[in-house]
Amino acid sequence: MLTMQEHNKVKTYTYPHSNDWATRFFILMMKIVGAKGIINKSIQQKTVNHRKAAMPKTFYKNYHVQTHDIQQHKIWTIAPKEKAHDKTIFFLHGGAYIFGVQFVYWGFIAALIKETKAKIIVLDYPLTPEYTAAEVYPFVEASYDWALANHSNPSDLILLGDSAGGGLGLGFTQYLRTTNKPQPAQLILLSPWLDLALTNTGILPIEDNDPILSVDGLRQSGTAYAGSWKKTDYRISPIHGTFQDLPPISLFISQRDILYPDCEQLKTLLSAEGIELNYFLYPHLFHDWVVIGTSLNASKMVLQQIKLLIT
Repeated sequence: MLTMQEHNKVKTYTYPHSNDWATRFFILMMKIVGAKGIINKSIQQKTVNHRKAAMPKTFYKNYHVQTHDIQQHKIWTIAPKEKAHDKTIFFLHGGAYIFGVQFVYWGFIAALIKETKAKIIVLDYPLTPEYTAAEVYPFVEASYDWALANHSNPSDLILLGDSAGGGLGLGFTQYLRTTNKPQPAQLILLSPWLDLALTNTGILPIEDNDPILSVDGLRQSGTAYAGSWKKTDYRISPIHGTFQDLPPISLFISQRDILYPDCEQLKTLLSAEGIELNYFLYPHLFHDWVVIGTSLNASKMVLQQIKLLIT
């Protein structure tokens, strides 16, 4: 059960029972296989394979699937065949801007559709080091325009992003505001990466306890993604942006995540300005747990919360 405290339009929900045996076992297995070291080494040595995990064949059987090409990159529209919701989720995947749509994402997308009955638009956006934010933003904008024109009114569109995709989502929403384009009805962020430079002094004490992310690896991929843009540009480090006149924001984060201090900073900034935020804290989980471990009780809880948020 979640407990809730509210301060100046910021509601903080805490899931105190997140340290169950399944979570502990999941973390132990990640440590045994050396997930953190593998990810960090892949980023630093630029040995990342940009090939995407193929969409499972069951998707074509269980859902309506469409593929559309925009600027030589793909977007997928995946909708339930029955009892479809009128909402559309515009999804920006994570992966430090260097990993594409991996197999865990298809499992997450299937779980998200099962829980929400919503249509999901998945972006296969350009990846670093071949591309930078200067190429990613035009693709995301063109895809967003296409989504509005073909699938959803802004009032029925939810922008959801995890990790790097969460940072991209918040930055892109700020960009929509500055360009006077229609904004989504709300923004949902899962373990978002809010500052490419990772300058928050609270990060280093957490790094040893994070079973997935390393500061050096993220900084390197962040530098490649930024390209000619300054790392303080709100489009790539949205913690440096402004937050008035944005859609309602909901954020899910764990304390065993090096991105947690920046999420806490964002919460403080929004609270100081009296801006609405739903802040969901799962103390004992790990980075992007809802995507990586959809079978965990804490992941099922997040999916239920997302359903409540969008309905």
